[in-house]
Amino acid sequence: METIDSLVEYFLPAAPPPTITGVPHSLFLNDFTAPTWCTKCRGYLWGMQKQGYSCGICSSAYHHRCVSSALETCSLKSPLAKKLPLLRANRSESCLHFAHVWRPLSEIELTPSCASCDTLLLTDESRECTRCHTYVHVSCLPSMPKECHPKHANLIYVPSYDNYSREELLAHQEKVVLAKEEGSNIGPPSKRTKLSSSLRSPLLVFVNPKSGNQMGSELVEKFREVLSDEQVIDLTKSGGPIPVLERFVGVKGLRILVCGGDGTVGWVLGSIQKVKFVVHPPVAVMPLGTGNDLARTINWGKAYENDRVTKWLMQVEHATPQKFDVWRLRTTPIPQEGKATPEGLDILVNNYCSLGIDAKVVLDFHTFREANPNLASGQLLNKFWYTFFGSLLMLHFPEKFENVMTIKVDGVAKPFSPEIEGLMLMNTPNYAGGANPWGTELAAPLFTTPSIDDGKVEMVSVTGSFHMANVCVDFVPAIRFGQGSKIEIQFRGKDPLPMQVDGEPLVLEACDILMERSHQVCLLKKVD
Repeated sequence: METIDSLVEYFLPAAPPPTITGVPHSLFLNDFTAPTWCTKCRGYLWGMQKQGYSCGICSSAYHHRCVSSALETCSLKSPLAKKLPLLRANRSESCLHFAHVWRPLSEIELTPSCASCDTLLLTDESRECTRCHTYVHVSCLPSMPKECHPKHANLIYVPSYDNYSREELLAHQEKVVLAKEEGSNIGPPSKRTKLSSSLRSPLLVFVNPKSGNQMGSELVEKFREVLSDEQVIDLTKSGGPIPVLERFVGVKGLRILVCGGDGTVGWVLGSIQKVKFVVHPPVAVMPLGTGNDLARTINWGKAYENDRVTKWLMQVEHATPQKFDVWRLRTTPIPQEGKATPEGLDILVNNYCSLGIDAKVVLDFHTFREANPNLASGQLLNKFWYTFFGSLLMLHFPEKFENVMTIKVDGVAKPFSPEIEGLMLMNTPNYAGGANPWGTELAAPLFTTPSIDDGKVEMVSVTGSFHMANVCVDFVPAIRFGQGSKIEIQFRGKDPLPMQVDGEPLVLEACDILMERSHQVCLLKKVD
């Protein structure tokens, strides 16, 4: 398996090949803000919005009535065309044809004129293609070209085209064995699989229908309209991510989009490590959970706002790779007289984990949600319950950390001050729905600037539930405790200690805790 640095290089676009021929237009419906004339008939494009189509490569423009006859080869004369590593740069993709997917127009949408007859559309007798957003009368459908030209064509999975051949995979496996014997790494089976030579990047979409106030079920149907059924996966019906990932293990240039909360993202990331990919696919996130801290960290925002899924697809296609640390947390229980010794934990941490007062709030909310699922079914409502359970802990007086716990950071013991009631170990800067406990001030001489790929976790502490509440709304930062690559904690309290890992609560008895970096994965960061 190759290193994470070679993965990032693999997914970075390189310079275009020297010779490009036979490239069709990349047409999309456009709002022209300056006077524009049709390239085909030389007539003026009248109107205020969506007056016609424009080519994203050569910038030529066409009337709705002219676009069906404007599918000749693109001129490639614009400055943009000279910079693009184009779709048909190295392999002819004339064999890839996509059909329109028509659906009735919504009553609230602004409808332009018909792409066939160029007359006004009425929503009750018109259709829109969900792939290319062409609008047409029902009566004009027979006259429309059968072939669709979606802007996200690179993301549509074509099994007969996008898979490695059996010969390529067998040859690559032989090279992997030889490389391991020589103590070196090798890349993917063939240089032609790089995005620099083929922009094909089929997208595998995982959707958790239970996330986003049940919005996930609607997203499954929306994505299947613009992609294909076999590349859009309902996680509640698939038996988990692993069986699906194994079917896509031989897909060249594969990218993954996870629609769900941080827990769903962690589930998929953990599953990717268990599948023998030639190249581990990079992962983007559509935030449907309560906190969505990982999505915030890599620029995908705090929540999905019911945008067009085609907009998200274009953003995923142009997103950039980002290395990301994944941490391993292990516990070793300490035998206690009169009690059965529980099994130790061995779990992966993506975002953060915490001990004490913050984890107690997560535990109380989780218990409440399990008993009352209908009362905790949305982001806003969930945040209300977090605030409610946090306020109840103002009268809670747990054991002081200095009396029950010791900690070493990179082998150096660090004392707890008497007022500390909570400790957070963070891999991402965002915490509990977008808060920044570390703060935005420049790092002191003892600390380095936090990063999600530097092999260090940031540790902060809080002095109680009131302090924790102010930290979560960014009124004040938490107390910076330290940074390190190896964290060793000894807990010897009589009462159980609440702990949460990426929002999932646990309860610890007396034990030793060790946290170290496990590996790195490749994520996709949205481009601003």
